[in-house]
Formats: sequence, structure tokens, C-alpha cells
Amino acid sequence: SPYRKRYKPESGTSNWKPFFWGIVIILGGIGIFFGLQYFFFQNSTEASLPKLHTEPLSRGEILPREGTGWIYRDKPVDVWEMDSVRSLLGSGVYLAFVENSHVYLDQGSELTLNSSRKNEKNGVSAEILVTKGGIWAEVGNLSTFTFILTDRVRFEANGGVFMLSAEGVRVLSDAGSGANLLYTSPDGKVLFSKHLSVGQEVLLSPQNLVVAEQTSSFTVVPISPEFYQTSLYQSRMKAGVSPLPSPGIGESPSPSPSADPASSLAIPTITSPGKNGETVVVKSARQEISGTVPVGTQKVMVTHTESQDAHDLSQFKPGDTTWKYIAHELYGNLKAGMNTYEVVAIDAEGKKSQSATLTVNYIPNENSAPTEVLRITAPNNGNDTSVSAVPFDITGTAPSDAGYIEVNGYRLQKFKQGDKTWKYIATGTDKKMIYTVRALDKTGRFLTSDKITVTLEGGSSPVVSPTPSASASPSATPIPTPVPTPVPTIIPTPAPTS
Repeated sequence: SPYRKRYKPESGTSNWKPFFWGIVIILGGIGIFFGLQYFFFQNSTEASLPKLHTEPLSRGEILPREGTGWIYRDKPVDVWEMDSVRSLLGSGVYLAFVENSHVYLDQGSELTLNSSRKNEKNGVSAEILVTKGGIWAEVGNLSTFTFILTDRVRFEANGGVFMLSAEGVRVLSDAGSGANLLYTSPDGKVLFSKHLSVGQEVLLSPQNLVVAEQTSSFTVVPISPEFYQTSLYQSRMKAGVSPLPSPGIGESPSPSPSADPASSLAIPTITSPGKNGETVVVKSARQEISGTVPVGTQKVMVTHTESQDAHDLSQFKPGDTTWKYIAHELYGNLKAGMNTYEVVAIDAEGKKSQSATLTVNYIPNENSAPTEVLRITAPNNGNDTSVSAVPFDITGTAPSDAGYIEVNGYRLQKFKQGDKTWKYIATGTDKKMIYTVRALDKTGRFLTSDKITVTLEGGSSPVVSPTPSASASPSATPIPTPVPTPVPTIIPTPAPTS
């Protein structure tokens, strides 16, 4: 009706309520969105944290970041960032991450979990500080682990199996995209790095680190046979190294790639400047390495592992029984420090023999070199023998420049530099026990070694090795040491014959 009054709001009122509730709904939605994000982020972070496990006959403890003391745990427990973990007994204390990644602690070892976050590949990105002893790391292919070994050395791994400590790095399997050793400045800046392959190791002795800093490169050598005697390696082998980040890891190392099982050729002989398996110290920048080969050898190949220099000897002719190889500082196949040379004989079918190995420690401008060698003198004058009871003494002589003596990886505490003799109290109760004794100089550099096999009459098990016993001397607690497994060796790409 034209006479109907139009609605007119009363004076002083407004339509503010719809706007108010609209703003409330919008802010509520934003709050719910961020709340869900926070909830799922927290769950993701928790899911990426490892759990501490302890196998039978082992003992592990955890030091919470906000705790005041170590706590013994016999059941799986979450390990949070900045928590510390240690193994007091056995090698069965480990951290279990997502994607079947595991970090095992050797007896007496300790580490701190700096960080552990799930990455975009559903693996884990973790940083671990190794504060004491050594660890066995199994890294999944989708994960990335950074291990801080010293204040200047870090190791980054993306898939594979590794043995790591402040004394050295060993690559047992590289199933991912990389295994890199990094040298950093005091403020954490990477100065140089080295990619490592399967079967290689880098020893981190003070002397080697000085050389690395001077040359901006780490010295890479094949894994020493002595590594395969360590208690941590043997414990993982006995456990089957399962579960694994990739198939095949955990099996005994295969023979060297340079060795062809079908070859009928015997191992070549190295006669100068040392013999097969020896380590010699030299001062001259030019070394003539020579030896003999078996009948039927068509070619001889020599590999300098540090420079990846591998080639056939051009002056060797089929029918020759001797060979000669020149190593020179100017050629790049003789460098300050340790140099490893592998020699293989090749038959008419191209099949390779097992390799002979010589290690040359080149010390430029050195006035003197060690002349004495380590020797086991008892029992049985150092020859393999049998005993009727334990404990028994193993004694021997030491080089004048020996700073340390190690037996099966254990460093004798009572031995001091300058001592001419040493003593170790053996308490192992297995049927056959192998004791490997090593002499190191004061910087930790390997000098020489000796070995003895002792059979215990009435012993219980075959070729394992001594286990700790309460009757052992405090300075000579044995570490299990079975027979060494063949060492995987990397043969570099051949280089032109010099």
C-alpha cells in the first residue's frame, strides 16, 4: 500500500552482530587450522624419534637432557633430542629409527642424539655426536645421517652400513647415494670432503689429521684385516645384522674384486722393499717395488690405492718370472704417509689371482726409521700352541718407538713408551683363541704386529676368541677376536702405464 510506512531503524542502533560473528568464525577457523598443523607436526616429530633397545647380555643407560643422572632401561624407551645413551656391557645396545635404520653402540661407547626429524621421503634426518668409543650404523636409503666424530671431522651417510669412531671410518656397504667424510673449520664450515666407497677406511689418528689438513685430503686405504676381528663387527655378524637397510648387508665380506676364484694362478710374491703383507718405512722419494709371479702369468697389474693409480706393467712380458714397479713422489703414486700397493697376476684368459699387498710408510726427510719389530715371545716362543688352563700370560718385545701396545683392540694401560717388553693376561675359555698384538707410535700410527693362536685343552667352542673375565688384569681385559674375514678391496680405474 502506498500508505504503508517504510521500516526505519531506531536512532542509535546498527547491524553489528552479523559482522562480529563472521569475524569470530574466521578467527576460529584459522585457529583450528594452525592447531591441527601443530598437532600433526608434533606427532610427526615424535614418530621420527628413535627408541633405545637392549639385547640380552647387554646393558644400556640413558641420560635425559633434563635429567641429573644415568638411568638403566631394560625395555624399549623413546630417545629425545639431546638425550645421551651409553653401553656398559655387550654390543647389543642400539637406537632404532624409522626405515630400519639402526645405530649400535660398542661396549663402553657413548653418544648424544642432537636431532632426529622425519624428512619428506618418509626417512629420517638425524645428527649424532659420538662422544666415546665406536658405533655400527645401518642407514636406510631414504634417510640421511650426520655423525660428529671429532671437533673437526663429520661423516654424512645416505644409505649403507658403516663402522665409525674418533679413530676411523669404515664403509662396509654403500647402498644409497653417498658416504662422505667432511673436514670442517672450528666454526663448522666445510673445508674439504672425501667420498668413500665400499671396502675403504680412513684412519683419524692425530698424524693423519695433520697430513689431511696440510693436503686438504683424507688418506683412504683398504679396510685392515684387523677390523674384522673386533668385537663389534663379530657381534653384528653373529646377530645376522638384521633387519637391514638393504639386502646383502651383514654377510661376510666377499673376496677382493681383484681376485678371480676361477684363476689357477698363485698369489704373486713381493720381495722388495718389503714382503707380502708387511709395512715398511722409507725415506726416499723413489721406490722400486719388485717381486716374482707364478708360471703362466701373462700380465701384472699394480694398484696404488691412495691415488687410484692402477695399470698393467708395460715392461713385463709373458714368460717373465719377475716384475718391477716404480713409485715416485713426482708420479703421484708415492705420497707422505701410508701407501698401499696391490699386485695381481693375470692369466691368458684374463682371470686374476689373489692380490699381494705391501704398505709403504713414506716419511720425507726423516733422519731415522724404526728398526725393531713387535714380537710375541711367550707362550711357546710366539708360535701357535695349546694350554691346559687359564689364565695364562702372553708376553713379548716392543719397538723402541712404540707408544702403545694393543691386544685384540685393547690398549695395555701399564705399557709406557720406552718399555722394551709387555705383558697381557689371557682369560678366554674358548677352544681356539686368536690374539693379535699391534704396536702404535705415540700419535696412534700403526708400526707393526704379531699374532698367535692358542688352543685351550677342554675348551668349548671353535675359533672365536677371549671374552672378558673377572680374573683378567685391569690392564689387560681381552676383547673377542675371531678369525678375520677376507677384506673387500676396491680396484680403481686403470691409468696409463708409467
